[in-house]
Amino acid sequence: IVILSRVKELIQLFSKEDEINVKEILKSFKDKDVIPTITLFAIIRCNSYNDLLELINTIDKESEDSKGLYLSLLDTKDDWSSFLISQVYLNEYKSSSPKWIECLEVFKHTIEKALSWNALSLVSNAYHMTAVIYDEHLEESDKALEVLDEARRHLGNDNPIIEDARAMIFFRQKRDKEALEILERILPVWKTDFDPTPLMAYRRAEISATKLGDWNKAAMLALQGANHASRLNNKIMEIGFRADQVFALWKNNDRQRSVELFAAVVHDFHQLPDPRSELGSYALQ
Repeated sequence: IVILSRVKELIQLFSKEDEINVKEILKSFKDKDVIPTITLFAIIRCNSYNDLLELINTIDKESEDSKGLYLSLLDTKDDWSSFLISQVYLNEYKSSSPKWIECLEVFKHTIEKALSWNALSLVSNAYHMTAVIYDEHLEESDKALEVLDEARRHLGNDNPIIEDARAMIFFRQKRDKEALEILERILPVWKTDFDPTPLMAYRRAEISATKLGDWNKAAMLALQGANHASRLNNKIMEIGFRADQVFALWKNNDRQRSVELFAAVVHDFHQLPDPRSELGSYALQ
C-alpha cells in the first residue's frame, strides 16, 4: 500500500527537478500497465480490514487522474474487487477472535468511498460480504437483507454479486424455490475471468433443484456449471459438475445417457493430479 503513495511522490519529485509533466507520466504508466500492476501488488498484500482501510484512504487522497489509474484494475474486473474483499473477510474469519463489527465499519467506509468514485464492482463486493457477515456470523438475516435492499437502490436488481448474496440467504433459510429463481436469472449472465464464486452458485442451484424434486433441471445446471468451470480452466470442478450431471440424469430415469457420460467422467478422472497430493482430486474420490 505504501507503494501507491511512493509512486506519486517520486513522480512529483522528478517533475520538480526535470520539469516533467506529472499527468503525462501517469498517462504513460497507464499505457504500460505500471499503475495497475502496482495496484494489483497492493491488493494481494491487503490482508486485514486495517490494510483495506489504508488502501482506500490512500486512493482517496490522490488526484482524480491518479485515482482513475489506481481504480482501473479494481473496477474493470469484478474478480479483483472480489479477491480484495474476500481476502480481508477470510483472514478475519480465520482469526481466533474475529472482530466483525470493526470489519463491517471498514466495509461501510469502503462502500461510501467507492460510491463516490463510481467504482461499482468494489461497491457490490463490499455489500455482498457485509451481508455475509450479518447473515452467517452475527445471525442477523433480516439486517443482511436490508443491506442488500440498500445495494439494489445503488446497483439495480440485476447485479449478480448482490443477487447471489440474497440467494445464499434464502438457501440457508431452506427457501429453495426463491433461491433457485434468483440463481436461474443471474447465472447465465454472470461472467468472470477467474473468480470461482459463480461455480459455488451453480452448485447451490443444483442442490435447490434436487430438493424441489426437479432432477432434469439439476442435470441442466450441472452441465452449465461444468461449462463455466471449463472456461475458467478448473478441471477438478468441471469433472465434479459432470459427475453431478450423471447422477441427476440417473435420478431422472435417463439411464442410457447417464451411463454414457459416466464412462467419460471416469476416463477424465484418471487424468487429474494424484489425489494423494492434490486435495481437489481427493475430494472427488
